[in-house]
Amino acid sequence: MHDAPPQPTVGVVFSWTDAWMAECSPNPVNYRDLVMNVVYKGVFDRDGAARFVLEPAHLQGLDTVIVPMKLEHTPEWEAALAAFVASGGKLLCLPMLFAKDGYNNYRPEVFSDELKSLLGIDIERRILVVDGNPIRCRCNDAQLALDCRLEELTLADNSAEIVLRFDSGPLAGSPLLTTKKVGKGSAWYLAGYPDADGVQLLLDLINNRPG
Repeated sequence: MHDAPPQPTVGVVFSWTDAWMAECSPNPVNYRDLVMNVVYKGVFDRDGAARFVLEPAHLQGLDTVIVPMKLEHTPEWEAALAAFVASGGKLLCLPMLFAKDGYNNYRPEVFSDELKSLLGIDIERRILVVDGNPIRCRCNDAQLALDCRLEELTLADNSAEIVLRFDSGPLAGSPLLTTKKVGKGSAWYLAGYPDADGVQLLLDLINNRPG
């Protein structure tokens, strides 16, 4: 009799619409490589199992969810992520969250009031990272190599907390990783894209943090 495979507790949001948007952008991103070979690989290498979250209903049963480049804004996704956190989930969002409408146009508002309330942050500007020249920042006793996009964050809520700051590059001193407790869970935001090793570091940090 074979042991049952481990049930994933970490999910990675994936959308073919977001893949199309990212790869048809004036500054295209290889979305599938970013999500599958970086974020999903980091989760799988750490936990031995992971689940792709293709629609809001798939959030059920997960402890932690990573949202890499969820470009298309929809009220359903926004509400589902807020409900996931309020019910006790840990949410880690990466840059470009809900940056575009359904026609692949940038939305005039960077974050809705609902997202500001969930994450406790606002975004001042976005910066492209030159391919092959990642920005490196300390994360406890290790380093994060950040690629693709960076964002300059400001706190929009006194209950949000800065966990890590950029210690090099164009955003040195500004928030790199923030967190906010919401209901029974917590919402986290990273202002850059880590490599697969960095995903593991972040999951360790999030899951080992008291409270």
